[in-house]
Amino acid sequence: MTEITLGAAIMAGGQSRRMGTAKEWLDWGGRPLLFQLLEGLRASGLPHLVVAGEATGERWRELKQQGIAVIRDEGGSYGPASGICAALKSTREDALLVMSCDLPFADSGQIRRLAALKQELLGWDALIPEAGGRIHPLFALYHSRTLPAWEEALAARQYRITSVLAKLRVKRIAEGYFDEWATFNMNTPDEYRLALAERRRRDALSPGDGNR
Repeated sequence: MTEITLGAAIMAGGQSRRMGTAKEWLDWGGRPLLFQLLEGLRASGLPHLVVAGEATGERWRELKQQGIAVIRDEGGSYGPASGICAALKSTREDALLVMSCDLPFADSGQIRRLAALKQELLGWDALIPEAGGRIHPLFALYHSRTLPAWEEALAARQYRITSVLAKLRVKRIAEGYFDEWATFNMNTPDEYRLALAERRRRDALSPGDGNR
């Protein structure tokens, strides 16, 4: 059986309008959330990159100095579809684990569980978790063969991820495979506060461990 090679990409090119501040730099346990996500990818052993919009400033320079590959989302404010397209263009791997920058509980354990399914991409174009009655395409696996579908959608100004998924062979990962918070993303200050409360609850159960 052909072994699927897998890389990873964090989507950090959004405008964060509803949050009011860049989500990738939200404090998570005393450091930026993006750093936590990168640590999870390093621990999982996946080659990875970050897709950003205007990757300027001291924090972005720090990432680049650490050898983190940061690529530009040429799509601007067109949403994550253009970021996924940019990432697929940049990878040398057969497939990518794509995750948004606002998934505080997508730690190394959850990343490994998702990566463990990579061989199923021999028969599917994408593997996407289902939770809370809906799919979560920004914590998912995509085969590189899907690149033309993303390019065609952008050329046609079809910026919704669902417009691309409708053309792909998508397998849904059944609810319960991941931690129930693994796909929780933070778009608003209220959701950020909710995530912090859940972290405090977990820290109280496992003092000194936190979310890793």
